Amino acid sequence: MTEVVFVDTFIDFARGYYELGKGLRKLGFGVAHFTYSRECYNFYRGKGVKVVYLVDEFKCLGKVKFEDYGSYLKGFEEEYGVSINSLLSMDNDYSFVSERKALRGVIDHFRFWESYINSSKDDVVFIGGKERLMCLVPFYVSLVKKRLSFINIGVTPLVDGGFWLNNNPFGVFDDLEKNTSNYDDVLVDDFIDNSVNSKKGSYKGIGVKPFNNYFYLLKRLFINILVEKNRNPYANIVKLVSDEFKRFFNDREEFFGLKKLSNKKYFYFPLHKFDDAQIIVNNPEYYDQVSLLEFISKCLPYDYELWVKSHPNAPGSITMSDTHRLMKNKNIRLINPKLNSYDLIKGSEGVIVINSTVGLESALLGKKPIVLGNPFYSMEGITINVKNLNDMSQVIRDSVKNNKVYNEVLKSFISRYLHSCKKGHILFYKKYFNKTINENNIKMVCETINKKIKR
Repeated sequence: MTEVVFVDTFIDFARGYYELGKGLRKLGFGVAHFTYSRECYNFYRGKGVKVVYLVDEFKCLGKVKFEDYGSYLKGFEEEYGVSINSLLSMDNDYSFVSERKALRGVIDHFRFWESYINSSKDDVVFIGGKERLMCLVPFYVSLVKKRLSFINIGVTPLVDGGFWLNNNPFGVFDDLEKNTSNYDDVLVDDFIDNSVNSKKGSYKGIGVKPFNNYFYLLKRLFINILVEKNRNPYANIVKLVSDEFKRFFNDREEFFGLKKLSNKKYFYFPLHKFDDAQIIVNNPEYYDQVSLLEFISKCLPYDYELWVKSHPNAPGSITMSDTHRLMKNKNIRLINPKLNSYDLIKGSEGVIVINSTVGLESALLGKKPIVLGNPFYSMEGITINVKNLNDMSQVIRDSVKNNKVYNEVLKSFISRYLHSCKKGHILFYKKYFNKTINENNIKMVCETINKKIKR
């Protein structure tokens, strides 16, 4: 029997993964739930399903002397072909703690997954995201331990009720490269028209607006203290409060940011969340987005401005010091985050992105975005790819002259994109939860996972 493993850190995901687990059991899979949260552990125990509390499991592995850390870490780098420093940079929670504790976390994760796979009688399929040690360590172990498979699951941009599955946390679609030159014109045109004419806000995660729900924050603090006892590495009380206070005091774009469009010539740059996996996992070289903005502003033509908008899920992500730093640049304008991205794209001379979905939105509106990273929609005819930042000034000048999208290339890509999207809701956040755990939706998602495992 194949055993499917879900890993979670938070109760909303535990409730959702429990429903997926039920659906997969009906299809003949064994299912185990691994969690860093005592609250989630108690929830699973109450449901009578197999659950592993990782915090206790790490403790049972036995202590490793600090002087032996180096030999362990070098051994993991050698066996799994991973940089420990790079791995830690992809996990903001473990990066927040002391170096000694962070390195111990890396050692614990590798030792646990090696032990679990070696002792398991079944083949194991790990289903999870792309960031943090909780997902990345199982991925690297799966490259060596052939009895462990890794499936990355995520929400498809611009497709309501869609998700993707692949075997690599650094990619998006396994089958996007398939050739589908013969596409359904009506289906593709409908997608483009609906995307352009009915711009929807980004889905909102937990704690989107700083201190938007005082009672919710207080509830989480009490649970962390009384239930978790501050042992969940992904629910650190100090970090939680610190992050909320920073967002609260930094959230000023709505007040001083540009509130309406003007007749200025500008390029539009949408910020990523500073802890976004698209940055810390896929393009860590652009982690310092503030310095990148300053550089881009110096590459613009004389009478152009760079308009910058915070990510809708990260108000207040620009610190006070960075705000003042950016405002010293006369051609950088911070934009009110409530302004519609499509309006900003239409009014702009062009769009510059790292991996943002705004780049795809720009292409749908007929403007090739200038792309610095490696988003899934990056290809000749749709995007202008910057291979060397030294070429940035010339790329921008060329873009001003001609940034028109090749329509046939765009339609072919959209056809492949829609073909790659799987039908089903997988968002376990608040208002999406009931739709996600609907019996028919769970059945549809589980059948897709079943096909992926058996492929």
